[in-house]
Amino acid sequence: MAENRTGAFIGGLLLGTAVGTAIGLLLAPRSGRETRRLLKKSAEALPEVAEDVTSSLQYQSEKLLDSAQKSLDEALLRLQQAVAVGKEAMVQKRQELTQAQNLRTLAVDEVDLERQDREEEAR
Repeated sequence: MAENRTGAFIGGLLLGTAVGTAIGLLLAPRSGRETRRLLKKSAEALPEVAEDVTSSLQYQSEKLLDSAQKSLDEALLRLQQAVAVGKEAMVQKRQELTQAQNLRTLAVDEVDLERQDREEEAR
């Protein structure tokens, strides 16, 4: 985010310099010929200033894109890790429940067998 502000600052600085120069030349106490010559020089420099601003903005946007991609990759990795941990916990819980169900089934079967034995002894 600070990188974005830096690019905006540089762009604003360059634009402000160009506008300030033009206004200063128009208001300066110079002859018409000299003012026109200075304005021409300033106008000739504008494409270079615009190119510098464009390059700066492109550089800043690339850095911002790289930063966003890195953040996205890190978030995806954390999500994948969380899913893996969740799956492992699910497998472990399933095993625990299966064991508990098997023990319960064994206990019920044992009780049924004891009851059947008693019924047979009572006959």
